Amino acid sequence: TVTLTVPEGYRLKDGGGEAKTSCAYGRFVRKETQAGRVITVEEEAQVSQARVPVKDYEAFGQFAGEADLLQLRDVLLVK
Repeated sequence: TVTLTVPEGYRLKDGGGEAKTSCAYGRFVRKETQAGRVITVEEEAQVSQARVPVKDYEAFGQFAGEADLLQLRDVLLVK
């Protein structure tokens, strides 16, 4: 969890929201909210302690790549 205090008059572009991805071996959720001048970014990741069979490598890799992209998402502000 990260909290940011932004200058007066700024707000999250598109109002924030939630983005998530999942697969049989885990899930990742990112939430962006704003209350007044305080923006909160919360991320939650869960990965099962399990062996990933070769046949599931592609799906697991896609999940990991999507989670990485969600973490890289910029927090955009507008005045």
